[in-house]
Amino acid sequence: MTEHDVQDLIAAVTIAQTEWVNGVVNPLWDLREGTIFGPFGGPAGGGPGLDEAQSRIAALFHDGSAELDIANTIVSGDVVCLALVERNSVRFDGDDEPRPWILRSTVVFRRDGDSWTLLHRHADPLIQTRDLTATLALLPTTM
Repeated sequence: MTEHDVQDLIAAVTIAQTEWVNGVVNPLWDLREGTIFGPFGGPAGGGPGLDEAQSRIAALFHDGSAELDIANTIVSGDVVCLALVERNSVRFDGDDEPRPWILRSTVVFRRDGDSWTLLHRHADPLIQTRDLTATLALLPTTM
């Protein structure tokens, strides 16, 4: 894996993210083999049938732009992990104006010949630092 390969992947992720915030699911986000911890919470998803759910969610996004801040790149053989901050601007269904949609995200890809397979994506909007009380308020009160 060369630095050029990694830069090509980052460029592809930027395109895929830009398409997502415009309501289009790029094939790079295919999760037939992978899992996702999405920004709306809930359990891990993935596998067959996720494509339809992804299309429904992406359809809520309009008039978007995306910029990626790469925090770390980890390469091991044919696997690349990108830790990044997605600085998106997007107009959601029901909004008149775009709003910030900033996510911390980790994506793990495997290179398969000339293509990439998404193995895992974790994205959340927990950008702002918070204290223990504010963090505990996000959690359920019972198990």
